[in-house]
Amino acid sequence: MNKKVIVIKVLKKFNNWLGAHLAYGLSTMACFYIVFAICVLPLLIERPQTLIGWVQSIIQSIFQGASLPVLGYVARSVGDKQERVIHQRHDMLIEELNKLRDDLDAAREENRQLHGLLKEIHQSIKP
Repeated sequence: MNKKVIVIKVLKKFNNWLGAHLAYGLSTMACFYIVFAICVLPLLIERPQTLIGWVQSIIQSIFQGASLPVLGYVARSVGDKQERVIHQRHDMLIEELNKLRDDLDAAREENRQLHGLLKEIHQSIKP
């Protein structure tokens, strides 16, 4: 294999690993609290003097910095709920499929018995 291809595969694997860990880490509530503290602490040290300054500080710090981890957390929790629902539906469908297979086996057995009975009737009717 070419060295370039190997390097590309290794980089893709590393990028996937890093992306998964960063996505998880940045979507935790702990990250939210850290980012929120980092955004609010400067406001405690140097307060804006005007209404426009306050609005800009709130928009920059709260909405841009602190809301992103919350959005990631919400998206992850919704994804977890959807995954649980999908697994429940899968389990229900597998259970229903197994019941149908059992019913089909019972119907085949009954059909086989009826064919045997029909043969006996035909043989008893023949002179």
